[in-house]
Amino acid sequence: MSTMIKDTAVISKEVLSGEVFGSVKIYNLDDPSKVESSARRMLGMTYPTQALQQAMMAIEERMAGKRRQGAFVFAGDYGTGKSHSLLALYHLLTSPDEGQRWLDRGGLSFGFPPGVQAAVSHLLIEDPDFAWEPIFSRLGRDDLLAEVRDHPTGEQIRQLASDESLVIILDELESWFGPIKDVSRRERNLNFLQNLTEMAQDPGLKLIVLGAATSSCWGVWAARGCSSKTLEPRRTRPKWCCFVCSRRLIGTRPGARLTTTWRLTPPWATR
Repeated sequence: MSTMIKDTAVISKEVLSGEVFGSVKIYNLDDPSKVESSARRMLGMTYPTQALQQAMMAIEERMAGKRRQGAFVFAGDYGTGKSHSLLALYHLLTSPDEGQRWLDRGGLSFGFPPGVQAAVSHLLIEDPDFAWEPIFSRLGRDDLLAEVRDHPTGEQIRQLASDESLVIILDELESWFGPIKDVSRRERNLNFLQNLTEMAQDPGLKLIVLGAATSSCWGVWAARGCSSKTLEPRRTRPKWCCFVCSRRLIGTRPGARLTTTWRLTPPWATR
């Protein structure tokens, strides 16, 4: 008797629906009809890559006051999972129940404080004059925004982040910043980025700054001495790529035993 696929694997809902989800668009976060807005669905299709686990460890240490550095940049070419990683971290931090279930499934022991605030800006789509404008507005601080003159000062950023744990996510910063020709506008944005990353090192604040950049062009993040740690999804080892694919295509494999030489379903995905 021949063995059927159903005897060895449970095909994921993505495949059964005939609509395997493609690239992540962070600007869909506020649209409830989109996958990106759902913590359960996004985390359900997220594999904890090496870069993502490095970010989770760094954020946990920063929130616990065990780490000074609080700015982290996912660097890699198109399609390496930068935006996916940013969005997974957003849901992990802002949807603690779903996040904990995802961590438990993977046997991951990272812990994050409750009540994390987050502000996400897809700069290329929003195209503001200055990178800080959508951040201040999303956090309900138009009053503080009105006080900004040339660029937000360290003290103004401190006021923005002083109440509780805060995560600021800037997506497509490089692509947005690159075409800006006005020298004054460029300088003001660079000054803000410098102040923001410096305040992300302040031991009195629980401020995390997350961003993404292409592996060959992350000069904006490095400018003005901005202090940030670079995480590179493209360096994920080839054998882990098959785990990512199997997680997306195959839900579980009943009765399967996992070995160190060949795995179809990664252990954290087993339900």
